[in-house]
Amino acid sequence: MTNVKSLTDKDDFNINNYYYEFRIRNGRKIPDENNPRDPEKGYVELKWDPNTGEGTKKGREDSIRIKKNYNVSWKKYSILNLEDNNSHKKISNNIFKYALLEIPTY
Repeated sequence: MTNVKSLTDKDDFNINNYYYEFRIRNGRKIPDENNPRDPEKGYVELKWDPNTGEGTKKGREDSIRIKKNYNVSWKKYSILNLEDNNSHKKISNNIFKYALLEIPTY
């Protein structure tokens, strides 16, 4: 669940971005044409761009291996009423969305 619009909306994401393989935008399919399943290993491996700084990766260096097929679909969960004129929150952040993916256990 998030209210960060750039994470959920379908966009023309920059394939040269260092975290491109980890994106979770609406309509994302895993595997896809940019991240195909390795036929020998039987999974998709999502990893950082080789030029990613060590500070960015710190504590999350490992790649993510995905065996199943997933289709990310964000749905509206809640819309906050931000009519308070003293609110410091942006109206664009008042929509919360969720993506529910079934992750099998092995």
